[in-house]
Amino acid sequence: MSRSASNRAKSQEGLGRDAIVEAAFELMEKAGFDGFNMRGLAKELGVQAPTIYWHAGDKGEIIRLMAAEIYGEAYESVAETGDWRDWLLSFGRAFRVSLAKRKDSARICVSASQPVEDAPARAEKITKALVEAGLDRNTALSRLAAVMSFTLGLACYEQSEAVRLHLEAMVDFDEVFESGLQALVRGF
Repeated sequence: MSRSASNRAKSQEGLGRDAIVEAAFELMEKAGFDGFNMRGLAKELGVQAPTIYWHAGDKGEIIRLMAAEIYGEAYESVAETGDWRDWLLSFGRAFRVSLAKRKDSARICVSASQPVEDAPARAEKITKALVEAGLDRNTALSRLAAVMSFTLGLACYEQSEAVRLHLEAMVDFDEVFESGLQALVRGF
């Protein structure tokens, strides 16, 4: 058990969602997406699996919380701007950085289910900066979805060892990402 996991397990009151998500990322780094399971997470935390269910729900909920952490980190690192194109470019870059920090993060994001009942409130939250910059909500959602999809797609290639090794022999991922992102946003 890692030292940080051991420290988290010492105190049940310290075993909240944040500690569980942190441990989930640690386990993902070791085991990968396919090896991630609740038994392994419980072992990482030094608790029994039912304790995790009590604090954070099932595996699907933990994957959702991990994805929220990845997306949230990207949103938080985008500076306020009055130009929606600049905001989308900054968000795409920040999202790629957030994805690159964690093993199998693209798979986490595409596997995370979101509650349908949260959709309207979530749409308002994620498009706020774009709406303030002059886009209507539907256009903002559409353009944000395109940037997310492009970024996630490239991250899937980068995080797949076989595909990455093949493509690295032909292209520079940083150049492909930047030119593709700029072309996408300019095309709007």
